[in-house]
Amino acid sequence: MDIKNKITEWINKNGYPFELRTAKSFLKTDFTVAQSIFYEDPLTKKFRETDIIAHTTKLINNVWVNLTFVVECKSSLDKPWVSFNNDEIENFSGKNLPILTTRNGRKLMQEISINPSFKSDLIYPNKQKMGYSLIRAFANNKDMAYTATQNVLSTVEYLVEKSNESNKKFMNIYFPLIAVEGELFEARISANDKIELDEVDELKISTIKSFAEQNSTFLTIFSSKNMDQFTENLKIKCEEFYIKYEEELNKVTKESPTNSRNFVI
Repeated sequence: MDIKNKITEWINKNGYPFELRTAKSFLKTDFTVAQSIFYEDPLTKKFRETDIIAHTTKLINNVWVNLTFVVECKSSLDKPWVSFNNDEIENFSGKNLPILTTRNGRKLMQEISINPSFKSDLIYPNKQKMGYSLIRAFANNKDMAYTATQNVLSTVEYLVEKSNESNKKFMNIYFPLIAVEGELFEARISANDKIELDEVDELKISTIKSFAEQNSTFLTIFSSKNMDQFTENLKIKCEEFYIKYEEELNKVTKESPTNSRNFVI
C-alpha cells in the first residue's frame, strides 16, 4: 500500500470525512461555517477544539443577531446511539425551556414568551418527546455519547461567557448539536413493560444541571442519513424566527444593543 492510500485509510478511520461532509451540508444551505475553532474548557481550563460552528445572522437596529449552532461530529457506524425516553415525564418543569444565550438574548426570550401566536420549534420543542439519557450501544469503554455531550455543552458555555464580556453590538443564541454518522434509536417502556425501539433521524435530550438553570438546556442529535434535509429544515426555522419575532427583536435590540449589564434589564 502506497503512502496516499495509507493516509486515506487513516483519515477515513478517524472520521474526518464525516466532519467535512457535515460542514458542507451547512454550507449548501447558506449557513456561515467555521471549523476547528479552539476554546478554553470552563471546567478543565485546557484548550479544546470544536468541530463546526454554523450560524445565520441578521442586522437589526445596527445589532447583529446570530442564531449559532455548535456541532460535535461523531462517526459510529458499528454502534447505534440510543436515547431513553419517558413520555409521561418532563425534566423541564417551567413553561419556557432554558436557552443558552447572551444577556440581551435572555431579554429576548422573555419578550418571546409573551407572544401567543407563534412558538418557534428552535426554542419550543416538545418537552415530552425529549430523552433524559443518551448512550452508544455495544460500547465497553468510556461512552462516546456522554463525552460528546459534555464537549459541546462546554463549548457553548464558553461562548456565552465570552460573548457577555464584549461591548460590541450583537446578540447570540446558541444551540448545541451532535451529528452522528450512524443510526439513532429511541427506547421506551411499552404498556406491558417491554423495551420498544424506534429508529429516528433526530433526537432531543434534556441536559439538566442541578442548581444551574442558566446552563441547563436541550441537545439535538441528528443522523447522517438525512443530513441535508436536517440542515435545510434548520435554515427554514432560522428564517422563520427572524420573521415571526420581528417585533420582539426590534424592541430588544433598541433597548439592549450590547450585552453590558448597564443595558439589559
